[in-house]
Amino acid sequence: MGLPAVICVVTIVPLLFFVARRERQLEYVYRQDAETAFANNDQVMAVICFDRLVRLRPNDADRLQLATWLRQTGQVTRSNNIMRGLAPEDKRGYGPAHLWFAKKIIESEAVDPESLTIAISHLIHARGTERDDGEVDFLLATCYWATGSYQESLQALNEAAGRDPAYYHNLFRACQQARLLPAASTSAKLAADYLKPIVAENPLDRDARQKYVECQIWLNEFKIAETTLRQGMKVDPDGAWHKVLANAYLAQFKQTKSEGLALADLLSFLEKAIAADSESAEALKELTNFGVEDGNDRIDSILENVLTSGRHTAVVHFILGSRQFQRGESGLLHMKQAYQLNKNLVFAANNLAYQEMLDEDGDFEAGLNLISDVLQKLPNNHAFRETRGQLLTRLDRFEEALGDLEYALAKFPDDQKLHESLSHCYQELGQPSLAKRHSERARRIRDRL
Repeated sequence: MGLPAVICVVTIVPLLFFVARRERQLEYVYRQDAETAFANNDQVMAVICFDRLVRLRPNDADRLQLATWLRQTGQVTRSNNIMRGLAPEDKRGYGPAHLWFAKKIIESEAVDPESLTIAISHLIHARGTERDDGEVDFLLATCYWATGSYQESLQALNEAAGRDPAYYHNLFRACQQARLLPAASTSAKLAADYLKPIVAENPLDRDARQKYVECQIWLNEFKIAETTLRQGMKVDPDGAWHKVLANAYLAQFKQTKSEGLALADLLSFLEKAIAADSESAEALKELTNFGVEDGNDRIDSILENVLTSGRHTAVVHFILGSRQFQRGESGLLHMKQAYQLNKNLVFAANNLAYQEMLDEDGDFEAGLNLISDVLQKLPNNHAFRETRGQLLTRLDRFEEALGDLEYALAKFPDDQKLHESLSHCYQELGQPSLAKRHSERARRIRDRL
């Protein structure tokens, strides 16, 4: 090597070391500034820092960060160009970028089968690089399910749950919907095992508690479900645990009903459901339909025997009254007894008040007082508000009636009697145009029947 070459090497090598050191220093500074920008949500500074990092030492992770921050600053075109380079639809690219694309598609309002197919393609490409926590498999399962590919969805959910047991509950629900009962029970047990310590360590985690209870109910572990819910009521009294508890008792009722349990024991579950949630529409339905299919009055005879034993008297009175109403008979005596014995049976009070309204010689004031007491407990119940509105109409208190009737209309838009009463109120209040509209709506509903 000649002297000029030696001199060149001696000069260039230190220069290269200097440049490399300078680049490392700049990279450190830019990353520190990027972290500060992220903490302060300084979008413009974040774009500047990641843009410089990409130019200084290009890598996919920084490109993804740059594209994300560009989108937040409104530079969507440049962001999309970078993302397409990172995650092309037709081949494997950078896993997190594929995952980002899939999420954007899934979260969009105008999602359709074609876009879901694109999301599936991105997720499949992401699988090879980003699947440790199960999120990719879970999203893939979601897309498959939405496109009707249920077998592929369940397979992906199994993969997700194998990587993260938090997804066992999703797998349990999917198996339920697919009517894969043994698989649903298996995944429910695995989900419950995962959720149990979470509920114990985080008693205010409502989502975990509800999911845990849901699994235990499916597994017919009703005592565990009840205990868990009552603990929830103590530590988190603002949660809607009474409704979940009512559903637990209803599930127990349905399970034991299929096993042919004694009538008195069955009634105890309905009684508990009503005590837990007096507004439970499902509990009311079970009560009113209890034994209706029996045409030989066998159920009535059994109910009367239960009544004479002194057990479940309020609930039995309610069922007997409902059955008599359904047969076109007067069930008022039983309804009165039901509500007097158990003030949680608010539907009995509503039935009584409504009967007063239907009777031409009814005591409208008594009915109004009765339903007004109920509405003090449950002021937002649409059916109860309609009953009060109808009674106020019969008492010619039209302006007061209007508020209740229109509140009920949101829930019962096709109720003929409701429209007829609104027409009457508006006519009396000097609003003939609105009266006519409600009258015409009532006529159209009547003609459809």
